[in-house]
Amino acid sequence: MVDIAPAVMWAMGCVIAVYRQRTFVQIKELEDDRKNTQLLLDSAADGILIIDGTGTIISGNRAALQMFGFSAEEFMGINLSVIRPEKYSEGMIEKLADAKAGGLEAFTVFEQEGVRKDGSCFPAEYSVNVAGDGRDAKLIIVVRDVSERIALEEKLNQAQKLESIGQLAAGIAHEINTPIQYVSDNMRTISEYLTDIRAIAEEYRKLMITLEQRNFLAEQVVTLQALEEQYDLEFILDDAPNAMEQSLQGIQRVSEIVKAMKNFSHSSGGQVSMLDINESIQSTLTVTRNEYKYIADVETDFGELPPVECHAGELNQVFLNIIVNAAHAIEEKGDGRGQIRISTSVPEAGYVEIAIADNGNGIPESIQHKVFDPFFTTKEVGKGTGQGLNLAFQVIERQHNGRIYLDSTEGKGTQFRLKIPEKMQHNQHESPQKYMQAIG
Repeated sequence: MVDIAPAVMWAMGCVIAVYRQRTFVQIKELEDDRKNTQLLLDSAADGILIIDGTGTIISGNRAALQMFGFSAEEFMGINLSVIRPEKYSEGMIEKLADAKAGGLEAFTVFEQEGVRKDGSCFPAEYSVNVAGDGRDAKLIIVVRDVSERIALEEKLNQAQKLESIGQLAAGIAHEINTPIQYVSDNMRTISEYLTDIRAIAEEYRKLMITLEQRNFLAEQVVTLQALEEQYDLEFILDDAPNAMEQSLQGIQRVSEIVKAMKNFSHSSGGQVSMLDINESIQSTLTVTRNEYKYIADVETDFGELPPVECHAGELNQVFLNIIVNAAHAIEEKGDGRGQIRISTSVPEAGYVEIAIADNGNGIPESIQHKVFDPFFTTKEVGKGTGQGLNLAFQVIERQHNGRIYLDSTEGKGTQFRLKIPEKMQHNQHESPQKYMQAIG
């Protein structure tokens, strides 16, 4: 026994060393697995929480920390009720117990608010699943901040409402057009009648003067003179043509608005047509007059342009968006009555150019590269959809293979230059990335 003891001890030492080495390897593997799992969780865009049966957060990924505004040390060990509005906390422990007991279907999805560390709330979508069985069961909660999605939905709803209103307005303009035409015709006819009546009245008055001088029908002459004074015939004969002329001018104005609405709202339906750019801009100015008439004067300098082959409805919408943006920029600047300048020209053979400039508040240089992005806007919530300039970019550069240039100085104003081919280039295959930085 004494002789073999060293050998036994050596063998036991070897076994222990082997098991110890295996244990270290297993611990390292477990640690690597834990790190890989945490790395995987941290790479997720949504917040992921692991909750025990009492509602205590025992784990959370990086997105969850950023979403709720906590540090890792602060987040672990707090109760779920801390990051949810108080109105949802009643009966929460019981609901968690029911969920662990199997009363909750896997991947139950619902929307509620989340509460950040600073107390502010945000709309969130929760996906809840039960992991494990019995006392060791945990709840896995995936949290998604849906603030941006809701904001986009609101903007899209607003855009759809505006589209519906535009279609309704176009229909009304079409219906108004016919009665306006016959009212205008009748007013012109009445105006001609008044001219004839004035001529006859002048002859009647000459006759009355003759009768009065010769003392014929004296009683009837006195009666007629009294009626002239009573009804102020002289004023009527002078004022009626002026009133009629003003009425005709008003009807002409309404007719121009109706015509502009019809021209502007006419959908090209994807069809290419020949467009008079100058007339199109004039129609757009008529339609948008209410946006700028109290805050800006419009100066136009239309050059001689050839008809342009294009999608007319889409180009009209581009002109409208830029003109309305110019009016809003002047209004936001709040520096008195502003000016919008619109010019058209032929910069080179085969192209036309439209320049729309304002002396509004301008666009900061730091965000100029974003102005053509979808839903990007500098306007307050509820004003605009953030789609106007993106639509302009898509229509000018993608649909018509033109160019749109932005030149803006903060505090001084903005100019957009639209360069459009005279003929549609139907087989253009240029990379869209070429135009993504159309600033110059």
